[in-house]
Amino acid sequence: MKLNDYMEDLAQLPLFEDFRKYDLRNHLMERGTALHRYLKNEMIYLQGQTASKMDIVLSGKVSVQRLDENGNVLRIENFRKGSLIGANLIFSTFRTYPMTVIAEEESVLISLDAPLILHLCSINSNFMLKFLQAVSDRTLVLTNKIEEISPGTLRNKLLDYLTYEKKFQKRSTIVLDGTKKQLAERLGVQRTSLSRELQKMKRDGLIEYDRNTITLKD
Repeated sequence: MKLNDYMEDLAQLPLFEDFRKYDLRNHLMERGTALHRYLKNEMIYLQGQTASKMDIVLSGKVSVQRLDENGNVLRIENFRKGSLIGANLIFSTFRTYPMTVIAEEESVLISLDAPLILHLCSINSNFMLKFLQAVSDRTLVLTNKIEEISPGTLRNKLLDYLTYEKKFQKRSTIVLDGTKKQLAERLGVQRTSLSRELQKMKRDGLIEYDRNTITLKD
């Protein structure tokens, strides 16, 4: 999977319409953009995770979701080819995703970091205008939904994570893709806080866990 394979699609997006394809390719390659492929139902960003980059959907379908206390999935919005994800977050004081982002289909995204976006804004005023419009439009769409959803507890975040991983891994025993310290960092909490909550959830009969796995109990 190479950037050249998607240059035609990128050049046709309104965001980049004032760039020559050759120049755009050079700007993107020099600044270290990254392509990511996600499988169907794979988690892209977890609620509470820090937004360090803006993503552009190049193919597939991505959705912003929230699980309620009964385990029902609330789909806030779908993103398809050309949509921007995280554009309204990376320059925010509080750069965390308010909800979880999931690949509804096998999807390809390209990530642009903040320095690259600032660079493109500085050399192309039309890019800056289109970027600001996209941020404003996205904020208007999401504001009402976000306000309806109160910040989740650590337990809710853990259940969100485990439920999505159960769906993705197709089993109740979820194999962690890192240490519990890394999971705590992803959730934005201290390692000790995560350990206490896991112990409470085990006592409440919600999970079983060991060093490398967590099992969701029915």
